[in-house]
Amino acid sequence: MFSAGKWSLFAPNPEAMSEAKELIESLLEEGESVPEFEFGAVLTVRVVEVRDRYVLVETHPGADPVPVHVSQLSATRAAHTSALPGGAPGVGDEMRVKYFGRDPETGAVRLSRKALTVAQGNAVRTLSKSARR
Repeated sequence: MFSAGKWSLFAPNPEAMSEAKELIESLLEEGESVPEFEFGAVLTVRVVEVRDRYVLVETHPGADPVPVHVSQLSATRAAHTSALPGGAPGVGDEMRVKYFGRDPETGAVRLSRKALTVAQGNAVRTLSKSARR
């Protein structure tokens, strides 16, 4: 049980207790931790796998891959990653995405490349409208 920085550990016998302590210490001492991102942060991610309806991206070398749904990859509607304008991103490609926190029900990380492209398009459209006045 974890509470206020203190650990309580229970085991059925002394051998299991020492084994559990060693395991916990090794997990706590392991390399780099995964950073927690700020809402709205723009991240550069690397594509690790391309599927039909999403791509898996790596946000940090120590983190699990995160799926980015095809609807969040482009402002144009596509049912399949191969139907995206300019084609699907390839394995090893880097792309910029916006971090939208975690899903409140599942806890899954939410990322969007579309949010960056739509924002740029709206900025250009706004500027062109103001130039006509």
